[in-house]
Amino acid sequence: MFSASSGYPGLQRVAAVATGRVTSADGGATSFRLSAGLQQHGRWAKEALPARDPSVQTYFADDDLGSENLRLNARVDRTLGEWGAVSLSSGLSRNQSEFYNFGALPAYGIQLDHYYVRADLFVKDFHLRGYYNANRGNTGPYLQYRERDSTAPSRTTTWWTSRASRSRSRPAR
Repeated sequence: MFSASSGYPGLQRVAAVATGRVTSADGGATSFRLSAGLQQHGRWAKEALPARDPSVQTYFADDDLGSENLRLNARVDRTLGEWGAVSLSSGLSRNQSEFYNFGALPAYGIQLDHYYVRADLFVKDFHLRGYYNANRGNTGPYLQYRERDSTAPSRTTTWWTSRASRSRSRPAR
C-alpha cells in the first residue's frame, strides 16, 4: 500500500506498507510487515527573517518547516512447527517540531529520536520477551543568536526490559 497527500501550509504526507507470508516445506510460516511514513507541516507564522539579519538563526535549517516526523517499522514472525514461534520487531521515529508558548516565552524547537527493538520466543505455553527502548533529543529557542548556542544538551534515555510468563490451560467445559 502507498499513499501520498499534500496541502497548505507545507503539508506533505507519504506512507508505505508492505506485508507478506511464506510457508516452508516443513510447515513453518514466516510473515513480515514493513512500514514507513513521512509527515511535514509548514510554519503558520515567522517572527523574523534570518536571511535579513545575519546575527539570528532558526533552530532548524529550514525556517519554513514547523514539524517533520519520519517513522520506520519492521516485524518478522516465524512459526516453529506446532511447538513454538519467534518474533522480532524494530522501529525508529525521528521528529522535529516547533512549539509555541503562551505569554512572554518565545517559540521553541525540539528534536526527538525514539527507537526500539523487541524479540519474543514462544515455546508451547512459555513466553519470553526482551525489549530495548531509547529516546534521544534536545530543545532550545526557535530563534537564537549565532554566537550563542542556547540549545539544551542532548539527553538519551535507555531502558531494557525482559519478561517471562507461562500460560496455564484450563480444562474445556
